[in-house]
This record gives sequence, C-alpha cells and structure tokens, in this order.
Amino acid sequence: MVTLPDISRSLYSTQIRSLQPPITIRSSQRGCIIQVNCPEYMDDELSYSLKADRIQLIGTPMRRERDSRSPFRFDHRIRLGFDASEAKTKSVYLNGVFSIFIQK
Repeated sequence: MVTLPDISRSLYSTQIRSLQPPITIRSSQRGCIIQVNCPEYMDDELSYSLKADRIQLIGTPMRRERDSRSPFRFDHRIRLGFDASEAKTKSVYLNGVFSIFIQK
C-alpha cells in the first residue's frame, strides 16, 4: 500500500511553529519595525541580513546544556515591499525582544 503526502497540509506542522519565536511587524510611512520576541536567546545569537526588498532573521543558539527550554534555530524570510539598505537599518536586543527598524 502506498501513502501519498497530504498536499493541503502546511509545510511546517503546528508543533514546529509553536517552537518558533513570534514576530510582530509594524509599518508606517517612515519605514517598518520588526520585533522578534525571543527571551531565550542571547544578543550574539541573533542576526539579520537584507537583500533588496527582503529581510532574513536568524537565531542560532550556541551549544548549551540540554533542557526543555533550550531554543531552536530559526530562519524567517520576510518580504518588505520596498528596497532596504544596511545604512538605513538599526537593530537592538533589549529585554528579550530583538527589534529592527528599517527606514524607507
């Protein structure tokens, strides 16, 4: 018997999504703010990269002792809708929230 994959099912299961940190995106005429709520990561474990009208958010936890609260690696790509440059982008990690302001 052959089982075919369920093509209507999402690429990531709900269990995997629940392990990913939540992302909030706010836009205005000046630009947009992207916030990743990730208190279990350290500031040197978070990064981003810009390519034209897209941003890639990456969280790569360093090796730690295994426990139930160890963070997983995440990689989110978001289309911005406008061309962004590193010179007009600022980021900060404060109180467990990784915030990126991208100016238009």
